[in-house]
Amino acid sequence: KLYVFLLRTQKGIAIRQRSDGVLKGMNEFPSVSADGKTPEEIVKEWGMSALKWVKKKKFTHIFTHIKWEMECILVDVENCPFKCYSLREIEQNVSLPTAFKQCLQML
Repeated sequence: KLYVFLLRTQKGIAIRQRSDGVLKGMNEFPSVSADGKTPEEIVKEWGMSALKWVKKKKFTHIFTHIKWEMECILVDVENCPFKCYSLREIEQNVSLPTAFKQCLQML
């Protein structure tokens, strides 16, 4: 199970590069394994506080050898430790793996 965060700021939507695991080195919406922590705890650990928890949607992505149960969470935040892009920039210039592209429909 994976939490995928669409962190929306006045500057745009947060994108970061995956540092390990499947798709290492590729862009993603910030995500973490849902190992007993709540989404609220994760956002707080990143040094943010949510202005508004907007919505959640579940997706499943199947690789040839792994199944990801993804809970995509749209959150409005005041500031963010990740680089942010406008939706247009993401659609035109940011390469996202298919697993994360499905979360775009929430924006």
